[in-house]
Amino acid sequence: MSAIARDWLAQKEWTCEFHSRINSRSPRRAECSPRGNTASELEVTIAYDSENRVREADLMCAYGPGNPTCKELFTELAGIVLARDERLRRQAVQWAGANVDNDASTVIGELRLVATLSPHTLDCTPAS
Repeated sequence: MSAIARDWLAQKEWTCEFHSRINSRSPRRAECSPRGNTASELEVTIAYDSENRVREADLMCAYGPGNPTCKELFTELAGIVLARDERLRRQAVQWAGANVDNDASTVIGELRLVATLSPHTLDCTPAS
C-alpha cells in the first residue's frame, strides 16, 4: 500500500485521504488526487486490508484518449503493483501502455488489469 500511496503518489505531490471500515470487502481505503487544478480529473483509489495486502488499486484519468498523462499514470501504476517481479512488471507496463486507450483486460501473474475508456480507468485486482 505504501509503495502506491506514500512512495509513488507522494513523490508526484498527490495527497491521500485514508478511511477505515468503508465496506465489508475491504476495511481500509485511500483516496488520492493531485494537488491543484487537476484534482477532479485524476484519482487513485486503493482498497486494502493492511500495509501488505491490497485488494484493489483503481486509477481514473478523465482526460480523453491520447493524453500522455493517462498513459504515464497507467504504466506507472501497472509497474508498481507488480514491482516485486521484474519480468511481470515489464509485461504489465507494456500492456498498460498499449491499452491505455482501449477497453481491454488481461491477467499477468496473479494480477488482473482492466482498462476502460468510459470512464477512463485502469483497475488492478487479484486474478483469483
